[in-house]
Amino acid sequence: MRPRRCFGAPALWAPLAGISSKAPCSRRTSIVAARVTPTGQRWCSFTTRCRRSPVVAINRVLAIAELQGASSALEAMQEVAADVRLAEYQPYWAARAELLAKTGANGEARRAYEIAIALERDAAVRRFLQRRQSALPA
Repeated sequence: MRPRRCFGAPALWAPLAGISSKAPCSRRTSIVAARVTPTGQRWCSFTTRCRRSPVVAINRVLAIAELQGASSALEAMQEVAADVRLAEYQPYWAARAELLAKTGANGEARRAYEIAIALERDAAVRRFLQRRQSALPA
């Protein structure tokens, strides 16, 4: 039996979608994880049910970046950018900044890092993001 595919990526990516996250469906994660099959089919159905989760959307975009490159991932990110929850979701802005930097859009990346830094409460994460931002070419 072939493993199922979710969002065009192998089901292997699906477990990354909601573990220990702030996803609206994260309370169900441990229940599904206890019943996951070796082929990952339960995870695939879990991510299908939680498609509206911004965490799943960001993980999907990052999987696309790994498989197809930053430009393709930014195109996919446009599909989820309309979700109003992402405006104040720091991982969205950090991921966007990183993808923009990889495509050479340094001005946009710098602005996305500024938003991510402003949204982050953890000082260590803020310092990390500031270092990433300062490493961008002028």
